[in-house]
Amino acid sequence: MRVHSVSFLMMLCLTAPCAVTAQRASNPDGRVATDVRMHETEEWHQISLHLPDPKLAPHEKLEVAGDILRARRYPLDAMDYYRYALERGGDKARLTNKIGLIQLEMNDNRSARQSFVLSTKINKKYAEAWNNLGTVDYLEQHFGNSIGEYKKAIKLDKKSAVFHANLAASYFSQKDMESAQKEFQIALTLDPQMYEHRASGGIATHVISANDRARFCFELARVYARSGETQTMYRYLAKAAEGGMDVSNAVKDDAVFRKYLKDPQLALLIRDTRAFLMAIESPASVPTPASAIPPQPAH
Repeated sequence: MRVHSVSFLMMLCLTAPCAVTAQRASNPDGRVATDVRMHETEEWHQISLHLPDPKLAPHEKLEVAGDILRARRYPLDAMDYYRYALERGGDKARLTNKIGLIQLEMNDNRSARQSFVLSTKINKKYAEAWNNLGTVDYLEQHFGNSIGEYKKAIKLDKKSAVFHANLAASYFSQKDMESAQKEFQIALTLDPQMYEHRASGGIATHVISANDRARFCFELARVYARSGETQTMYRYLAKAAEGGMDVSNAVKDDAVFRKYLKDPQLALLIRDTRAFLMAIESPASVPTPASAIPPQPAH
């Protein structure tokens, strides 16, 4: 498993909640509990039979055990095994970064920040840790700091679509749409399916507010419009419309969408978002340019 870096953009325009870890629990004051274990299950019994001995196993096996435990939603045990790996001589920067990822998944931002800062101090050229530190600052709405940290990550790894996508989100949150569009485009050039993945970049966190989510989806639609990915463009326009955005006026006033204004799919979307969503699920039902445009329903 090589997920060392956070991408919180994969599901920003979706509505499904993040997965809840099996060991996650909060105290009445909102703090994350640190001693809740789920060791009374049959699943844990089966897993525990195969865990390496922390005192004898090499750090490589202990780290792999931590990866497996994290994937199986045993975060506290995963952190234990990452720490065992550290004690046995494992890579300090990488393991500290992995511990930070778990802390972030458990909404313990303060501890996560400490872990990512330590990871960057151990290895100043560790791009993933700089990216993850940027994500903590983004979550805490320190957008200026997150932009700087994402830029450091990109300087170290210019070919990471995740880093460019995260930087785009920070620019977006600062209302710098021109810079955001530039980074969106770079991310999609590096990974054309960047915004179509599902839970494949670390954490899928809903960090953009409901009010901004529609605008965010509209900005993504503009990126796809420029690249000619029309069906993906329409999906994000539909999400923007579902989020309450006046897509009709937005596309009419935007030069990027000018060439699509006579497209029957766009006309259908503008009139009836629900009908449009049903149409793209059944492509045969989508009007072709030669088809008659369905009448506007009476109100």
